[in-house]
Amino acid sequence: MFDFSIVTSWVHELLTSFMPLGLAIFIECVIVGLCILLMYVVVAILMIFMERKVCAAFQCRLGPMRVGPWGTLQVFADVFKMLTKEIITIRRSDKFLYNLAPYIVILASVLAFSCLPFNKGMEILDFNVGVFFMMAASSIGIVGILLAGWSSNNKYSLIGAMRSGAQMISYELSIGLSILTIIVLTDTMQFSEIVARQADGWFIFKGHIPAMIAFVIYLIAGNAEVNRGPFDLPEAESELTAGYHTEYSGMHFGLFYVAEFVNLFIIAGVASTIFLGGWMPLHISGWEGFNTVMDYIPGFVWFFGKTLRHLAADVDQMDLPAPARGPDSDAGVEIPGTDRTGQSAADGRHRRIQTAFLSMANYIQGLFHGIRTLLTGLKVTGKEFVTPKITEQYPENRATLKMNERFCGTLTMPHDAEGKNKCVACGLCQAACPNGTIKITTETVTDEETGKPRRRLVKYEYDLGACMFCHLCVNACPHDAIRFDTAFEHAVYTRDKLVKTLNK
Repeated sequence: MFDFSIVTSWVHELLTSFMPLGLAIFIECVIVGLCILLMYVVVAILMIFMERKVCAAFQCRLGPMRVGPWGTLQVFADVFKMLTKEIITIRRSDKFLYNLAPYIVILASVLAFSCLPFNKGMEILDFNVGVFFMMAASSIGIVGILLAGWSSNNKYSLIGAMRSGAQMISYELSIGLSILTIIVLTDTMQFSEIVARQADGWFIFKGHIPAMIAFVIYLIAGNAEVNRGPFDLPEAESELTAGYHTEYSGMHFGLFYVAEFVNLFIIAGVASTIFLGGWMPLHISGWEGFNTVMDYIPGFVWFFGKTLRHLAADVDQMDLPAPARGPDSDAGVEIPGTDRTGQSAADGRHRRIQTAFLSMANYIQGLFHGIRTLLTGLKVTGKEFVTPKITEQYPENRATLKMNERFCGTLTMPHDAEGKNKCVACGLCQAACPNGTIKITTETVTDEETGKPRRRLVKYEYDLGACMFCHLCVNACPHDAIRFDTAFEHAVYTRDKLVKTLNK
């Protein structure tokens, strides 16, 4: 396993060889800061792109495909657009706190991000209370969210901020207790030491039942911590518009947006570090050859590969029978040592205990029913994830795109090789049209064969802009003189161009 500390030591020795120690340390801090920001931006871009693609796969779509190959540059285009958009400040807002809030959120996210050990010797903020510092730094983001909602002077933003703050504070307790389980097992708060203690096995395996329970609690609480579904109540679009950042625009909104996605990565990174060994490869005791092969895989590959793990369990339901009253109970007689229902005090306590256990059993039963329902939904979602996509890449595939024959595009009047059509000017299509999109102009002429007068079509006008493609005109035509083709490109600059003459 490559130790990244070799690189950092070489850089330090190189700088101190031709400059004072203080200046060298200052330059090293600047370089590390730039590297942190660069990694932060890269992770944010990858997370945004991944979410778009994964959500599209779940919904049988292709996601962003326009900018760059397979849409890889779409996020960069969005970032450039966000950087160039105007930052709007609300007139009656607290301007100082309004502008300060996004930077507090991004600062908390960057500090927590810096605590993650990406590789051996690549720990940026690594000291003996690293876990405590990470939780404290991440908690600063709650202050930024509350300030954003309050300073916007918007009741919807304030409600969203209060919801988000209350939810994050509540679930931080569960996250802290789940992490405390691993701290007890390792007897340290230093991330590098936690990873090193998992060289002979990850805690998810060797921590047995306590570690598994803590892992499940952490996954649920971590999902709620970042306000992701089904814990997205603080950003309820149907009632709060967008939540605490409703009044933000431009780069200020971009900071909230980026911080939210990176926080997802931080939650997953902490889970992989304390439960799945972080950058530590999979080692099996006694399998030296296997362990040697695993050591050839870079540590950062292990770290990033472990951030998407899921754990689910199903437990049988539990129920307790309801307590039964004796046939000799008398509600109207009080007996010493008994309650008003005729039951003894001991029986009353027994009933209360049974009721408490019954309530607990019902709660657990409902909990596992919810888990079972969630897994059923995930099964359907996973099936759609591997389903072939039906999205057409128009206009790139314009030359090969084939529409269904039943598709109604534009009403046409076919002509033969001599330029003649089958229309007899009967007017049935015009009479059948409910929108009046068809206007027929005729004239009376004498038939050369029979010598009788007949109507001849002069002009057949069709208003595409008013057509609702009901197919009634085609069904009413007795000679199949008109039909719908599969053309669907109807864009024009003026509405008068939508009126077409079909007999020419």
